[in-house]
Amino acid sequence: MNRRLAIVVGITILILLRYCGAEDEKRRPKTTDVSWASAKSVPDCDRKYDEATRKQKVPNGSIYTLTFSMDSEGFFEKCAEGNSGPWSEPCYYYQQCIASVKNNLTPTRKMDPLSYAATAEYVRDYLVKSNILKPTTINAMGKAENIKNACSNIDYPGLALQGMIYGNIPEVADLEIAGQLATKARDGYGECICVIADHVNVEIDMSIGKCVADTFVQY
Repeated sequence: MNRRLAIVVGITILILLRYCGAEDEKRRPKTTDVSWASAKSVPDCDRKYDEATRKQKVPNGSIYTLTFSMDSEGFFEKCAEGNSGPWSEPCYYYQQCIASVKNNLTPTRKMDPLSYAATAEYVRDYLVKSNILKPTTINAMGKAENIKNACSNIDYPGLALQGMIYGNIPEVADLEIAGQLATKARDGYGECICVIADHVNVEIDMSIGKCVADTFVQY
């Protein structure tokens, strides 16, 4: 009798556990395979991407998590061809996010990302139309901040400089022209400043030299 009672009680407990577990599962929010499910515009894609997260082990045996982010400011250089590294791990997912926004799609992990060029064009168009990326102007010190930013890392590998010029200088019409400017701009910081200043048709004051058309002349 006691044995039968124990069996009945055990079965009852299992049924209750399964029922409670099912109810908990219903209440638990469903996770998504993508981290931009709510993205509706370009700023919504500026975020940390869980898909680029990876575990890192340090010499003492500890493990910590690296989660990489991407945004419209860093995309042009970090995702450029030939500039790969940990910083570029979220590029694929950022380009998927922009594809979702551009085409007003429901995002999924299997979505084809836009190419680098298509993403750069779409993002820059948004930055210009939103007045975030403004026309080149010379400040009271005779400098242009956006030209300075475009030339800040001329030694970055691959096509990073091309991307930086395109992403910072709205007067540069497309990536092809940015690439042509980058070819000469890569010769040095002064050369970069002069090449872009000549293209934009502004005069820049520098303490290290001067511009003669698109050529840098050192003092």
